[in-house]
Amino acid sequence: MKKEELSIFREILKKNTGLLRKISENIEISEMTLRRISITGIGNEENKNKILNYLIDNNYIREGEYTITEFFDI
Repeated sequence: MKKEELSIFREILKKNTGLLRKISENIEISEMTLRRISITGIGNEENKNKILNYLIDNNYIREGEYTITEFFDI
């Protein structure tokens, strides 16, 4: 069976239980929107920037470690 490919964002969410809810509460994006972005990589740039900045500010990733495209694409 072929292993499912995940975006870097999705991998971080899988490793950190409750992170989806924390992001949703802090940057005011619905959990459903966050799930859709994590699974498909599709979402507006403003929301993607907010997510990336939240993860950087809370030490889940380092600044400059990924571009938006690398981080959200599958």
